[in-house]
Amino acid sequence: MRRKVNKVGQNTLTLSLPNKWVKEQNIKKGDELEVKINQNQLCISKDEETALPQKEISINLTEADKTIVRSILGAYYQKGYDLIRVTFEDDKIFKAIKEAVNTLIGFEIVDRTSNNCVIKSYLMEAPEELSNVMNKLINITKTLQQMVKEDYINGKYERLEDIEEYRFSGWKLRDLSMRIISKKNISRESKHEYLTLLWTLEKINRNYKRLYCALKDNNFKKNQKILVYYDKVSEFYDFFSRCLLKKDVKNSEHINKEHDKLVKEAFEILEGLKKDSIIMTYLLENVRRMQDMASPIVMINY
Repeated sequence: MRRKVNKVGQNTLTLSLPNKWVKEQNIKKGDELEVKINQNQLCISKDEETALPQKEISINLTEADKTIVRSILGAYYQKGYDLIRVTFEDDKIFKAIKEAVNTLIGFEIVDRTSNNCVIKSYLMEAPEELSNVMNKLINITKTLQQMVKEDYINGKYERLEDIEEYRFSGWKLRDLSMRIISKKNISRESKHEYLTLLWTLEKINRNYKRLYCALKDNNFKKNQKILVYYDKVSEFYDFFSRCLLKKDVKNSEHINKEHDKLVKEAFEILEGLKKDSIIMTYLLENVRRMQDMASPIVMINY
């Protein structure tokens, strides 16, 4: 939602309040509103008590392996914690903590002693920002699609660093979206559906990066039949992304039909290339899905 800033008099700038919000809060002329400043953001509420309480927790990473530090902190970030006090044993773990915090939008380390540190959130998670963040994730994946296609056509794979940056951005946006969902007052069932969509979007984003690495490692040359199929998958993704926030059962029906058609066509192409590829496709997908569960396992156990 964007609003135009107006000027009144010599030095006063004004901004109109959304009519829907005004009616919901029963705001009338002369009422006082609470206005809080957070860096480049303003938070407006009817009174100070309407703000959500800060979520705090203390955790111990003394016996944690540095490789799972990001998963642990990411889980608390996604769950909406605003202040995390961390106990750790050595500089290796603290280095992993710093690297993890750098991947979590709005998180900063604000204090540190020899074996402790404090991580604080400086985010103002507005519920209406969820659709904006999801759109960014969708568009980043579209950019990845196009980059992979271009390099596949040219037979040159020299943009791995850029590809990894887009994949990294998708990862951060997924976590931010999940954090906003945790802060929203929505039903448990709807929250589950949102989370499922976000995990799926992020995995699609990741798979384009994996595809690029496979193309680069094997120096694949352009195959016209595969290229045509690639475009069909991209079109399917476009339709899928447009349907995310639209309430239309027919859209879901189309997604299911298009899925079945594309799967059948994929197997026909694979059979033409190498029959055993069909078996490997199923096995590889199961391996990847099991890896997908690594972060959720951490989330439900911490």
